[in-house]
Amino acid sequence: MNRIEYIKEKIEKLDFSKSLVKPFMVNKYRKEDDGRILTFSPLTGKICVLNPTLALIYETIIQRAPVDFHEILAVLSDVYDEVSINILERDLKGALTWLLLNGFVELEGGEGIVNIQTLLEDGA
Repeated sequence: MNRIEYIKEKIEKLDFSKSLVKPFMVNKYRKEDDGRILTFSPLTGKICVLNPTLALIYETIIQRAPVDFHEILAVLSDVYDEVSINILERDLKGALTWLLLNGFVELEGGEGIVNIQTLLEDGA
């Protein structure tokens, strides 16, 4: 199994609902008036723009770490009360996957600590 297949399989098996989420590589960032966050990618050092929803998720993680999936989901549900919980859960899993793979967060749960570094090292 190559590294990409390993990481994909590992991500698919993660149970976000039973994990604590913490910042992994925290960079300085600036929040814009429209809710976006401007920061630098922890992996590449290039500028990275988080849309308002991803910015809300990321700030929740930074401010409340360690935070569990359901606490982040509750924040999203308060802001996006017109969106069904099933859609919010799906979108939150996608957002956390993106943040994990791009070095912004790590998960701590049944699989131990999972971050981009452990994924790359274990998949080598």
